[in-house]
Amino acid sequence: MKTTCLILSALLALGGANAVASDTMISTIDYATFSGATIQGQVLGTGITVGNSPVNLDSISFYVHINNNSNTLLTAYLFDTISSTPICASGSINTSTYAQYSDQFLTFGNLTGTTALAADTDYFVAISGNNTFSQVYLTMPYAATSSYGWTTDGNFYAHSADTWALFGSGAVLQFSISATPVPEPASYAAILGIGAFGALGVRRIRRPR
Repeated sequence: MKTTCLILSALLALGGANAVASDTMISTIDYATFSGATIQGQVLGTGITVGNSPVNLDSISFYVHINNNSNTLLTAYLFDTISSTPICASGSINTSTYAQYSDQFLTFGNLTGTTALAADTDYFVAISGNNTFSQVYLTMPYAATSSYGWTTDGNFYAHSADTWALFGSGAVLQFSISATPVPEPASYAAILGIGAFGALGVRRIRRPR
């Protein structure tokens, strides 16, 4: 019985050590900054590079000024550096639920498309609005590096004619990205190995004499 408890304790400890949860991979949010870029029927984005571990994307957030709250639909996107269309899109947020001229930290979930992001890979995190005015705030100057090794390229862009055109240098959109790290294969192998060892130990303990 004592051996069984020790085995189970080891399994729980290893599982806890290798448990993964959603976390903020990178954030450029600076509530003291009040310069903004107008979103009006266009897509604005900032270049980012994922750190040295792959992740599953959970949500994208932007700090936005609501100039016009009359049914403006805002949507977050993720582009790779090859495709002319987004590889991932969020559900839209209708600004009519917020007060006009208010500042909002908006989190876009309900992501569809590719949410598995490769390590050490470049992407564009972006936001768009339909044909009424809103502004996404900028952080200037900013070239973020997070504790997870994610970086921005320090600029923001407008997506037009299937390409990204520099819209402003020395500034990035105010955004944050939440994602869940993908455990390394070695972690799974260790858990399976101890699990097999534990099962063998329990069988030996229960074997009738």
